[in-house]
Amino acid sequence: NLKNDNYLIPDRTAVSLSPTDDAILLVSPRSQKSGDSNRSIKKSEELDRNAEWLMKWREKSNKEKIKLRTEIQRETEKLKEISLTKQKKVDEIVQEFEDAQKVEEVDLPNLFPNLDNCMEEAIHTALCGGSGGEVLTEDFNITITRSDIKTLSGCNWLNDEVINFYFNLISKRSKNEKSLPKVHVFNTFFYPKLSNHGYSSVRRWTKKVDIFQHDLLLIPVHLGVHWCLATIDFRKKEVSYYDSMLGDNHNCVESLLNYISKESKDKKQKDYDLSGWRTIIVKDVPQQMNGSDCGVFTCKFADCVSRDIPLAFQQ
Repeated sequence: NLKNDNYLIPDRTAVSLSPTDDAILLVSPRSQKSGDSNRSIKKSEELDRNAEWLMKWREKSNKEKIKLRTEIQRETEKLKEISLTKQKKVDEIVQEFEDAQKVEEVDLPNLFPNLDNCMEEAIHTALCGGSGGEVLTEDFNITITRSDIKTLSGCNWLNDEVINFYFNLISKRSKNEKSLPKVHVFNTFFYPKLSNHGYSSVRRWTKKVDIFQHDLLLIPVHLGVHWCLATIDFRKKEVSYYDSMLGDNHNCVESLLNYISKESKDKKQKDYDLSGWRTIIVKDVPQQMNGSDCGVFTCKFADCVSRDIPLAFQQ
């Protein structure tokens, strides 16, 4: 069996081999070829797997690169948008400042007339010329004493008499100057009555007045230790609130809007159409720089609004 054509027998004359050695040295060409073929197939399969893995890795890597590039592009666009928004805000602030500068260029002498020597002397006499109880003027069923006038000096707080008298002067001016809005003013006790006791407590206050025949209503608002102004503008369909300390008082504007409705129902026996009306807490207003001038600011707000001119004044 060892000498068939399929085996190669080494030369025994050259080396002395035992039968065991013969078995070890016997090599089958067919087995060798078969083993080589299997190894080649395995290697080929391994290469194919490696190639497939590499292809998948490259595909995944490309997808991640595309995703990363897309994210970078998206973030870049966001940064550009943020930059544009910031620049826009800067431009808006600059424009607001420029607009404010233009407002300040309004003819201020119209807001604060220059006082000549005779006026200065009259002011001094009113403040220092006699007893505090002396009556200096009477009108609109209001008496003004020297003590009342003294609330206009220093860091004193304006009292009801001074504010009511000034608001009535505004109303009188609107009647005399036909170019101005037609104004009706309420006194300082109107809003506390309305807010604390409701419409019924002020129902009779307008028995001789048709508020709907006016362009503008002015309402001084006293909050215990602070004066503000509320307005009802029938031309603009707006109820507005002016506070020199930038406070919010939504209850006030809502109460006044409700007042219009109830006043129409009571005096005209019909519902008032409030569609299109707005309530506004005005924030673009001059601000007081101390704790005592709120009354003066309130009066000046009323003066400007009643003339349809900008609030072009400051502390």
